[in-house]
Amino acid sequence: MKLLRFYVGYYKVLQNLDIRFGRPTRTASDLPADTTHSIDFLVGINGTGKSTVLHALAYVFRALERGAPVTFPFDLEYEVGVGEQLQHINLSNALDRYAEGIPEIGELKVQVNGKVTSLSRDILPARIVAFTTGSERDWGLSYFLDKQNGADQEAVANLTLEEQALLELPRTEDQGADFNEFSPQSYEEESKFLFIPSSHLSLVTLCGLLTDEARHDGTPRLQEVFRQASIEKLAGFSLKFRLNEGVTSLSDRRAVIELARLATRSLQFGSDRLLVFDLTKNGLARQILENYGEGLNFFIFLARMAMPIGKELPVLRKASLFIRRVNSKDQASESPPLHLFQWLSDGEQSFLGRLCLFSLLGTEQALVMLDEPEVHFNDYWKRQIVRLLDQMLRGCSTHTLITTHSSIALTDVQREDIAILWRDGKYTSDFTRPRMQTFAADPSDILVHVFGAPYATGAFSSEHIKGVIDKSRSTRRKSKTQQDELKRLSRIVGPGYWSFLVRRELINDKK
Repeated sequence: MKLLRFYVGYYKVLQNLDIRFGRPTRTASDLPADTTHSIDFLVGINGTGKSTVLHALAYVFRALERGAPVTFPFDLEYEVGVGEQLQHINLSNALDRYAEGIPEIGELKVQVNGKVTSLSRDILPARIVAFTTGSERDWGLSYFLDKQNGADQEAVANLTLEEQALLELPRTEDQGADFNEFSPQSYEEESKFLFIPSSHLSLVTLCGLLTDEARHDGTPRLQEVFRQASIEKLAGFSLKFRLNEGVTSLSDRRAVIELARLATRSLQFGSDRLLVFDLTKNGLARQILENYGEGLNFFIFLARMAMPIGKELPVLRKASLFIRRVNSKDQASESPPLHLFQWLSDGEQSFLGRLCLFSLLGTEQALVMLDEPEVHFNDYWKRQIVRLLDQMLRGCSTHTLITTHSSIALTDVQREDIAILWRDGKYTSDFTRPRMQTFAADPSDILVHVFGAPYATGAFSSEHIKGVIDKSRSTRRKSKTQQDELKRLSRIVGPGYWSFLVRRELINDKK
């Protein structure tokens, strides 16, 4: 899967926006076998529509899969398949795309390798995955505008500029707790689309770790991720189910009983059933996944069981992951301690979960949309994210589209893989590439030339030093107070641009 182009006529803050992501792959031999994947970044200040581009993409694919009309003009180009099976897909409902103004919505036109055909599931990506740290309610609003009542669409159109900008800000689910579009039924349908809510982060991590442990080639893909997170392995896990008579369906009860046969220990307390799995027993991870076909199927099973049914609480009440940490130097003689997944920091949980997602997907041709995955990451992990993604995606035909505010992450990205969104007034209608080469660039240059900051240093220090220098230059001869302040700054300012200016001012004063 390789995304090439996405045009949006109008959608929330987007209007006449035409983003191109890369050049078509002429043949599979154009790229080495381990670099068939693509990673593109969407950047821009809050309110420019980065997340909205992902929402719109997800909505288009969701509607196409359902055979529902897309309620805004769009053009979409991408590739699926490899080698002789490589297909160039063009999907569009935009009339007079190249005429002035916004095109009207027409009938869906489908082209495969330049030939007009009808829409089928076969030409859609094998998997479309969305993983966000922002508002899950906004994603749901995007997907389910095809309810034919038009009320949600009208509400979006009537938002003020400030309200539209707020849609782009990362938010916790507290602000959208009333949203419940992602029901258990959404996991039961054979859908190519998979939205992963934050509440399922532990399940993604569990199934990704199991998949990695059960790899038949014996080469774990998460080895470097473990090293970065100071983790040795997943030692085991437990699942707590509540099987209420008259509430839990017979099929769900049977599914839990079937899973219990694989458990190391099964404990029952009233209507609660606790299943414990000891992964120090060789082959148990592979045995579990073989029972479900693959790790992704096991995740979908657990995720469905973890979703509430109407006003009823979910069947899967709790999943606990027991992680063995790497010993520190002063603990070399002791057994490595076990940690629960929820004991890890937000950054550690996010780091593991997002990278376990790629282990879970395997080699499927997928479009993966990550909305600001570096939230909660320390700067060291932000520096590692592109390298780790590249390692996880080796041999995969997956296109990963990421929104980010991280200058450090972008130093691992070529300028052709970065789209900067610009909002002129009410709408975002244009994107550009960085004016500088970004690969291996200094993060401070990225901050200035890509994110548009006036200086690479913090606003407080920059404004204070600039004010002192400007004041000293405004007088023909510096006062003793001004000289003392410049000398003080020369002692406390770190190396770099501002240190150079302060020292130059002191030298010029001596002349």
